[in-house]
Amino acid sequence: MTRQNSLKLVGLLTLTICVFLIGKRFFSHPQQNASLSEQLPLETESPPDTSPQSRAEMLRSRTVSPEEHLEKRVTRYTDGSVDLTDAIQASRQLHQSNDPGNDLEVIELLLQQYRFLFQANPVGTENFEFTAALTGDNPKRVNFIDPHSPALSSNNELLDRWGTAFIFHPLSSTEMELISAGPDGILWTDDDIKRGSPGEINEPKSP
Repeated sequence: MTRQNSLKLVGLLTLTICVFLIGKRFFSHPQQNASLSEQLPLETESPPDTSPQSRAEMLRSRTVSPEEHLEKRVTRYTDGSVDLTDAIQASRQLHQSNDPGNDLEVIELLLQQYRFLFQANPVGTENFEFTAALTGDNPKRVNFIDPHSPALSSNNELLDRWGTAFIFHPLSSTEMELISAGPDGILWTDDDIKRGSPGEINEPKSP
């Protein structure tokens, strides 16, 4: 073998090794290029059964996964649950604005995030069923609400700022009417606050 051929062979081997190392480095960090859906867990069987009273306590006691710092859009926990960062931040606006209608807009935003992941509204008839879906009782165990939110009751219901459970009324698989009973805590009176079609908030009229 001539010296020129030896140099060519060495160069080819060096190039092959470089390509292998670059490929290994890229494919060993898939999360850096993953979409939000890819960052979330695969759909699993129903999460462990927890009573409404214990769900909020369970969420507050979770331990962040050691790999949490690798994620930006989600926070993973060692129990397999996941917090959706944008939704958690939005949920912290509940009961914070001077405008009570803003709370309905925040809940609608959380439902939009839910629909983005699951293509439909949560299924249920009672407040606690919808709240459970937004606090991790869903196929991917994704939590959309800060477990320390003042809007979450000890029974894991979403409450308006006067302490009454919001009414969730599905209009279709992708639309939800939201109702607060207002300051008097009684439904179907003049001080009710409703959110129907997107952006439509009906607040009580000034006396």
